[in-house]
Amino acid sequence: YYCWVDIRNLGISSVAFQQYCIREHGVAFNAGTAFGREGEGYIRLSCSPSEADIREGLSRLSRAVAGLESRRSTP
Repeated sequence: YYCWVDIRNLGISSVAFQQYCIREHGVAFNAGTAFGREGEGYIRLSCSPSEADIREGLSRLSRAVAGLESRRSTP
């Protein structure tokens, strides 16, 4: 019931991304490092909520990624 997502191309640690997503976009997940050092660069999403909640969470996660990418492209 879990999905591991590779976020290494975002250029941010899994904990920093987790904190950013909670603070700025209201979406929560586990940072990969919660499961050991080797989890850096990954996040773990739960697939057990309702389909509507999963869709909403993925929408918020998508906005979070877009926000990070726009920050990187702004000089």
